[in-house]
Amino acid sequence: MIKVQGPVVLYQDGVHEAARRRRSLRARYAYGLIFFATNLLAWFVRDYGAKLLRGLHHVPVCGAGDSKCFQSGGVLRIFFWVMFATTFGTRKLHEVRNSWHSGCWILKFLVYAVSIIIPFIVPNIFIQLYGEIARMGAGIFLILQLISMSHFISWCNKRWMPDSQSNQCGLFGLFLSTISFIASFAGIAVLYVLYVPNSSCAFNIFTITWTATLVAVMMAVSLHSKVNEGLLSSGIMGLYIVFLCWSALHSEPQTGKCHTRLIFANDGDWATIVSFIIAICAIVMATFSTGIDTRSFQFRNDEDQLEDDVPYSYEIFHIVFAMGAMYFAMLFINWELNHPTRKWSIDVGWVSTWVKIINEWFAASIYVWRLISPVILRKQAANNEELDILIKTTLAAITQNITCVNQMSLEHSESLSSLQVAQAQTRILCMKEARDMHVASEMPPLIPQLPKITPFTKPNNKKVKYDYKPASIDILTGSLTDGSERKQRTL
Repeated sequence: MIKVQGPVVLYQDGVHEAARRRRSLRARYAYGLIFFATNLLAWFVRDYGAKLLRGLHHVPVCGAGDSKCFQSGGVLRIFFWVMFATTFGTRKLHEVRNSWHSGCWILKFLVYAVSIIIPFIVPNIFIQLYGEIARMGAGIFLILQLISMSHFISWCNKRWMPDSQSNQCGLFGLFLSTISFIASFAGIAVLYVLYVPNSSCAFNIFTITWTATLVAVMMAVSLHSKVNEGLLSSGIMGLYIVFLCWSALHSEPQTGKCHTRLIFANDGDWATIVSFIIAICAIVMATFSTGIDTRSFQFRNDEDQLEDDVPYSYEIFHIVFAMGAMYFAMLFINWELNHPTRKWSIDVGWVSTWVKIINEWFAASIYVWRLISPVILRKQAANNEELDILIKTTLAAITQNITCVNQMSLEHSESLSSLQVAQAQTRILCMKEARDMHVASEMPPLIPQLPKITPFTKPNNKKVKYDYKPASIDILTGSLTDGSERKQRTL
């Protein structure tokens, strides 16, 4: 007997799936709050742990007076296993792992607490190993953030910039483009004012000038007739690399030589505290926005999503947050594993400066390549298509010539040389290989020179006999003789 579900049962299933989907979407914000709280806890342990957590000096890995336990080592311990405490590989809303991701918060809080406590009692060698891994993870996070930023720029360009087939006026997109470029060049001017107080700051002058050059190059490439990408995408990317330039210059050690900003004497000054909190919130928001944009990191987005599928990729979400945790760990210790950091400081040092500068240059290079790659690939495809047409034409010409030669050979009781046919076939194979290897310029002549056979005239009042020599191979020399030779003997 076949059991058929009624409409009431199907309706209840749909309601349950909708409720699971809402819980899954709300769980993202809970993880974001946990991430923010963890970073605040890491900052607290770094700056005030040595005074308030004196009991940990009895732990074997924290010797008396060893401040490294609460600074670089303490920060890395906080981030050890924190964001990897959830499950991966969930595909359906009705799976148990979906319930673990969206619920069971009491149990996950216990796992979270244990993941913080355990790193304080493991040997320091494991923490140093995690520090080296965290450096690589932080670099991967910067790449993921760049991918998410590129996806956001593409979305803005499609949303607000009209194409040739739409009827949109694009006024709002034009307004955003204008504001973006004005803000970009205004930001560059502000950077000159803040970080180039005198002509001896050669590093800052080069960094800011090169950033301005990158913005101008991106604008010129996007406006090229063959690219025709518009100003909105390049304007937003220009703002992004100007921000990266400012962040890199802001991370320079405060020597006072090339900074006109006020250097605060007290570590607890209100302006320092406010800027520190703003920096933490900005990085947390960047991590959260990168984590929820899971479709940017999926290679197959053309599959239709079913009603019982999870609304986003859980494994990508947790991987991004884990890499973000590693990135935050590097910011708190200024990318240095064995050097203490100053209170209320975040991401200050020459290593941090160069990481951001390289990230800026890499972002600009990737964006320019994204603009010009369709033009290059399109031109390459057109060249391949022209080459295919030329090869087909050549094959037709060769076939026609061979047919004509065969007809003339039949008229004169001759046969076409096997060597000439082999040469023609060899040239055809060469042309096909040249097409595959994209070396069409080095191809042999496309149409082989086929022999021209002209009829022989008999001498007057004499009988003429023609002897034909077949094609043969000389065993000693290995040479191939042509079969088209003929001798004329007068009888």
